[in-house]
Amino acid sequence: MMFKENHRILDEIEFHETKIKSIINNEYEEEE
Repeated sequence: MMFKENHRILDEIEFHETKIKSIINNEYEEEE
């Protein structure tokens, strides 16, 4: 139970990390 919850939270974090990285990349591309 606890492990399953932790796994889901890690997936959430990974998803947000990817989203943030793509947003940052988009902003950099617009700067140039």
